[in-house]
Amino acid sequence: MPLKKSKPPRRPAVLLVTGPTSAGKSFVTRRHLALDYGVLTGEIDRMYGTALREVGAPIHHPSGGYRLGAEARRLRDGTYSPDLADRFFEAYGRLMSGKMRQAVTWGVGLVLEGYALSFSDETALVRRLAEETFGERVNIARILLAPDLEHWNHNRLTRNYALPREVKPVTPERHQRAVRPLDEVPGVQDHRAECFDDVKPIADGLLQRYKWHQRFALGPVETVGPSDSMTKFALIRPEDIRGKRAVDLCCATGAIALLMKDAGAAEATGIEYNPRHFCKAREVRNTLHRAGVDAAVIFRLGDVRKVLPRLGRFDTAVMLGALHYFEDYAGMLRLIAHAVDGCAYIEFNFAEENYDSRGMPEGVHRYVRQSGNPIFIASRETVERLVPEAMAGFIVEERMPSPGPGRKHVFDREIWRLQRTT
Repeated sequence: MPLKKSKPPRRPAVLLVTGPTSAGKSFVTRRHLALDYGVLTGEIDRMYGTALREVGAPIHHPSGGYRLGAEARRLRDGTYSPDLADRFFEAYGRLMSGKMRQAVTWGVGLVLEGYALSFSDETALVRRLAEETFGERVNIARILLAPDLEHWNHNRLTRNYALPREVKPVTPERHQRAVRPLDEVPGVQDHRAECFDDVKPIADGLLQRYKWHQRFALGPVETVGPSDSMTKFALIRPEDIRGKRAVDLCCATGAIALLMKDAGAAEATGIEYNPRHFCKAREVRNTLHRAGVDAAVIFRLGDVRKVLPRLGRFDTAVMLGALHYFEDYAGMLRLIAHAVDGCAYIEFNFAEENYDSRGMPEGVHRYVRQSGNPIFIASRETVERLVPEAMAGFIVEERMPSPGPGRKHVFDREIWRLQRTT
C-alpha cells in the first residue's frame, strides 16, 4: 500500500491569529481551529524562542527564559545589533518555511498564532514565505483577537492566578492601545474578533472543515464521527494495555492509540499512511498535552508494512477496520505476528467500498452498513482457519462483538483477540 498523497486544498490558505497576551489566541487555535479544520498549527512564540537560542540572544528575564513580546520589540527598536537581528530573522525564516513545507506535503492549511503577528513587518515576512512555499494563489488572512475589557481582565486573572505577584486589572486606556487596529499589509485580509463565535465564519470562508471518522472523547477533545472508537477501545482488556508497549496499526486520527496511552500504556505508537489523518492525530495530541492529559503517543507516517518492522517488538497490537486495505491480507497478518509478543486485536474485514483484499477467504458475511456500503466480515470458522495459517504461534482466544442498539448481529463490530502461545 503506497503512501497516500493527500490532495491540497483548492486554494492554499494561511490563517494568522494574533492579539495581546491573554486574548485567547492559544485557546482558539488549540481547542477549535486545530480540531475543526484540516490544518497544521504553529506557535510563533516557540519559533521565536528556538531562533533566539540559535543566535545566542541574551536572556533578560530573571526566570531564565525569553519574554517573547519584549524580544519582538527589541529586535525592532535597535536594542540588538543589526547582525544579531539579521541572523535571528534568517533562522526564524527557516523555521517558518519548514512549517509551511510540512503543510504543503500533508495537504493541509496552516494556522499560526502569536503576538508578534501584530507587527506589519512580521506579517509581511509570513506573506512572502507563504507565496514562495504555497504559490502566489495562497489565501492569507489575519485575525486580531480583541476581547472586551471585562473578558480580557477575566482571562488575565485566570491565566496568571498562580503567579506570586498580584495581577492588576487592565485600565480602559491600556485596553484601547492593546486592541487598536492593525497596520495593513498588502495581500493579507485583516479581521477583528472578540471571541470564537466571531472567528468561526472567518475560518469557514478560508479553511477546509475536517470530516471526522473516529468518534471519541478524551480530556477537552470530543469528536463526532461514524466509527465509535470508545466502544471498540472498551473491548481491549486493561491488562493488555497497562505497562505495555502497544501499537495501533492504521490509526487514522489516533483515537485508539491516545486512549491506550491515557489508560496506562508504557508506550503507545500509532502508524498512519494518510498525511491528513496523521496531521490531525498530531494536532489532537498537542491539544491534549496542553490540557494536561498524558498523550505522549509516537505517531509514524507511512506504509505500515514498511514502518512496523523497523519499530521492534510490541506487547499488544490493534488493527481495527483496516485489514481490507491490504490485498495480501495473509502477508499483513504474518507481519503483525512477527512484531507482537503478547496479543493482537483485529477486525477481520476483507472488502469495503473501494478496497478489496485479493482472493477473499471462504466463509465471509456480507453486511450492509447504515450508510449503504457493503462490508465482508469473516466468520468464526474462517478466523480459526486463517490465524494458524498466517499467524504462527497465535490462537484465537476470544470474539468480542459490540452490537448496536436492537441488533442481534453486527458483524462489522466483531473484534477478535489473538494470543501468542509460542
